[in-house]
Amino acid sequence: MKSLIYRVNTSSYFSSEFQQKEMTQLQKINGNLQYTCCAKQARDSKVPLILITSTDSRDIDPQICQKTQLVLHPNSGYENLKQADFPTGTPIILGNQLRAQAVHQYILSALIQHFQKLPEQDQWQIERRWPRLLMQELKILIWGYGHVGQLLEKSLKAMNHQPDIIDPYQQAEHLLMSEKDVNLAHYDAVILACSLNVKNEKMINARLLQKLPRKCILINAARGKLIDQASLWQHAETHADFHAYLDVFDPEPFSAELKKLSNIHKSSHLAGYSQSLEEAVIQWNGQVIADFFHCPQSFQDKYKKDLLSERYHHGELI
Repeated sequence: MKSLIYRVNTSSYFSSEFQQKEMTQLQKINGNLQYTCCAKQARDSKVPLILITSTDSRDIDPQICQKTQLVLHPNSGYENLKQADFPTGTPIILGNQLRAQAVHQYILSALIQHFQKLPEQDQWQIERRWPRLLMQELKILIWGYGHVGQLLEKSLKAMNHQPDIIDPYQQAEHLLMSEKDVNLAHYDAVILACSLNVKNEKMINARLLQKLPRKCILINAARGKLIDQASLWQHAETHADFHAYLDVFDPEPFSAELKKLSNIHKSSHLAGYSQSLEEAVIQWNGQVIADFFHCPQSFQDKYKKDLLSERYHHGELI
């Protein structure tokens, strides 16, 4: 069956050659596939569409959405996608795992940089001491037990540390249901590794921040809207020993006018990037599209865990 692959947008960190490389690879899947980045061509198409997008589905022309038979979202966050914007039963496949390793290693880098910063010594130090804390000596709380949370748990266990983990939507005996199940005053580090939904927007607010110990660090490479940014800045300004490592903001890009504080460490939503990401995205897109055409009977079962429709809990996206 002939189909048109329409790439709606491309992340700014991809190279100028990315779209050409992706088109070349995806059109090799079979002779009935064409590729475009042109909205007009997609809107005028007489054949069904396959969308590759990381944008808000409400910003896509409804005529395009209604022609769509498959949506690929090779990105981490998915709160900007709405199943109702597409024909009933359209598979929307999430590619969270593509950036999970990179994001989890960004978080580990922040932990190690803060608690185990490498010493630089121009002269030999007789005492040979290093005032660091090992991971097993810390108390760490992870919010979220998806791809990133599970990778973090595995890595920290390898360093002889079992973090506490909050996730009200996952079924596992060792998971906690909410902040009510923990004493926030005990933690050296709080890590946000959860998706954004209507219940957790701005969950890191003035009330919660006041419960954290004086020298706690907060790491967010998940979603900017999880944090009440004004409250965070106020807290950091009045608590010099508190530190926040932020890769995501609300809004983005963050303003140059955002007050510079030495205990707030900012990066430009790049935690999910690695030099191999472009190739990984192209390979993943190609595999999903090939399975869609070549294995239609088993497609839904194979990608069940990656379907947007599986991320709803009692009618709410989680």
